[in-house]
Amino acid sequence: MKAKPRSQPGDLRPEYHFDYSTAVRGKYYRRILTEGANVLETLECASRGAQGHRLSPEELGLLAKKLASAKSPEEAARLRESITLGFYGI
Repeated sequence: MKAKPRSQPGDLRPEYHFDYSTAVRGKYYRRILTEGANVLETLECASRGAQGHRLSPEELGLLAKKLASAKSPEEAARLRESITLGFYGI
């Protein structure tokens, strides 16, 4: 078996190159403060257990399509919450 050639440190794919000089520190800071982190909400919902009606994959798919075409951030947040609650059956 032939040994795999080792890549050089500069041999990254183009999609992994990032110009850190253009990065903005705290870009999403205010949004996270107002909306909260979705990860915490999901974990909180999961810890409650299944207390309600779980949505079927078809129902979750319909909600996901509505989320993709949501016009306002408020509507998107409401749909995200519905998907999370429906997934866990809360």
